[in-house]
Amino acid sequence: MTLLTNWSNPLKVDALRPEKDRRRARALFGQIKASGYAGGYTRVTDYIRAWRANAGKDIKAFVPLKFELGEAFQFDWSEEGMVIGGIYHRMQVSHMKLCASRLLAGGLPQPGP
Repeated sequence: MTLLTNWSNPLKVDALRPEKDRRRARALFGQIKASGYAGGYTRVTDYIRAWRANAGKDIKAFVPLKFELGEAFQFDWSEEGMVIGGIYHRMQVSHMKLCASRLLAGGLPQPGP
């Protein structure tokens, strides 16, 4: 089974391919058979099935985002409706969120079209 355990890298490469371009177990079996594997086809399919069942479950990633004050912000526009003096107005409002403090700062409304 040691030769099979060395074949997890081609399985990882195949997992990144579109599904229609992935090699099937029979193609992988032919490839490792040509490399000197003397085991049977069912051992290969059992290994592939187990590998695919667990693929990607061990990978956990979290990248914390840290910013210095004033280093970065997020900016967006929205269109809001306001009633002023009984008259409905559509306003375009700018929104800015500071990344370091997560402070939400609304901008001045601009008259919409």
